[in-house]
Parts: sequence; C-alpha cells; structure tokens
Amino acid sequence: MKIKIIIYIGILILSISCNSNLEKSSNQDKKEELERIDNPQPITPALEENTVEAIEEVEEIEEEEPALIRDKYLHGIIEKDSTVFLMATMRKSYRLFGYEAPTTKSKKLFLFSVFTDDVEGNPFDCDYGSFYETSGMERIGMTLKYTSDTLGFRKLMMIRNNLINDFAYVEKKWLEFEHDE
Repeated sequence: MKIKIIIYIGILILSISCNSNLEKSSNQDKKEELERIDNPQPITPALEENTVEAIEEVEEIEEEEPALIRDKYLHGIIEKDSTVFLMATMRKSYRLFGYEAPTTKSKKLFLFSVFTDDVEGNPFDCDYGSFYETSGMERIGMTLKYTSDTLGFRKLMMIRNNLINDFAYVEKKWLEFEHDE
C-alpha cells in the first residue's frame, strides 16, 4: 500500500513539473513572436529577387491563359455569311446561353451544352429549348445569324422559316469569327 502511495505522489510531482515547463516554453514563444511583430526585418535583396521572379512567372502564366481556355472550352464559330455554327464534342466543356438582353441576368432564350442534364427536358426553361449543337436548332427550322457586338455580347438574329423570330445575346467569349484560310 505504501508503495502505491509513493508511486501516486511521484506521478503527481512529475506531472506538475511538466506542466510548469510547458507554460514557461509557451510564454517564451509568445515573447519571441511579439518581438518579431514589433521589429520587422527589412527585405533582403535575395528575397526581393525571388519576389520579382515569382511575379514574372505569374505574368507568363496569365499570357498563356487565353490559349489554355480556348483549348479546354468549345467556342462557336461565326461563319463568313454570319451564320453561327457550334458542333458538339465531348472533349471540350461548354454551356452557352442565349439571353433576351445583353446581361446574364435576363431571360434565357436557348442553351447549348455538352451536358445531358442541361439539355434533356430543358431544365433551365429556355423559351426556344436546349440543344447540344446548332444542328439541333436547325431540326426545328431555326438558324442563328450574327448581327453586331453590344456590351460584351454578340447580338444574334433568331431566324425561323426565313423570318426573323427574335434576337438573342450570347457572351462574346463563346463565339469567334471564322478565320480566312
């Protein structure tokens, strides 16, 4: 019994001394941190060079970005006769809305998307429907013709049965002009 009491007392003394050492070391860490905040170190030339190199690296990536985006996402083509052409491909992602006004907050008139969940059943309730590509619109007798650029959007005529049915606006980034080859 006496041995158990001696062991318990030894453990108690040991734990008390460990806790006080922890408190001393945490107080020392706090003091060092406050000193670093109060006395900031000047930027060394080596650190400054690394920062400049990092900024130049970011600028190089930003310059490459449009090409990367073009390779990753599908763009519709405005042909020489102003007809809009978009062909579906599983290799590139796209969700291209046609809006009633030149703002993404306006009513959605149509959608082109590679995603089945976006197209089947017209879940976005677009007035003219949802399609994978422009040939889907042609099946219902509708074609799109480019007319002008307005506020970052391409203005398109929606032609059905050789009559202008409506106008739609598509974000400029989604439609490119056909290049002369």
